[in-house]
Amino acid sequence: MFDEMDAKECFREWPVLMDVDLETLHMFLAVMAKKVTEFVLPMDGRTLLGTNRKATGISEVSGGKLWYNGLRYCLETRFKDEDMSSVSKLKLNVGSISESSTAVLGPLIISVHDMPHVKPMYVSVFPSSMRRMWLPTKE
Repeated sequence: MFDEMDAKECFREWPVLMDVDLETLHMFLAVMAKKVTEFVLPMDGRTLLGTNRKATGISEVSGGKLWYNGLRYCLETRFKDEDMSSVSKLKLNVGSISESSTAVLGPLIISVHDMPHVKPMYVSVFPSSMRRMWLPTKE
């Protein structure tokens, strides 16, 4: 799988595939910055993954707040100028983020199988204490 990717694409795909938490990813990037100088990687995992930091559309739901970007919106936005028929499989990852807070968040992240150049996309973020079956269907 990683054979067709350049190094930065590999480092971007690996944490999503392996469900690496943000703190571990930050530590990994710090070690890489000090010990492996041939790769220039950001110090922040959110920058590496291309995380949108301007969350809008946060909803109050049972169990906390939910930010929902939407699967359809993610795909239509990413492939607005391309043919989406080449997208045959999506990889789904439900992780956790506990960056400088007592709240633990559970992001729902997708990436496109066999398309390493496509950055992972955040479909939603919710409190990890919220049971996944309580998430509303929006599409």
